Amino acid sequence: MNRPYRQRAETLARARQGDADAVTPLLAMLQTDPIPYWQAAAANLLQPWAEATNVTPALISELANTNPLVRQTVVESLSPL
Repeated sequence: MNRPYRQRAETLARARQGDADAVTPLLAMLQTDPIPYWQAAAANLLQPWAEATNVTPALISELANTNPLVRQTVVESLSPL
């Protein structure tokens, strides 16, 4: 069974373990997930890679997100910069 919630859980678990291969699915989750909570979770877990050339612009673009939780989490993830 390859359901979206299972893919999300696996991506989040890999990111928590510091697996850099989780960055691409996290970026996809940040930009396309219909649920703002999961977008915010992805933004939070992208913080260790915030300086990466593909992550920084994605986070910055989400500063215009309509959901305040997502915007706040993006700001926190960009704070090390």
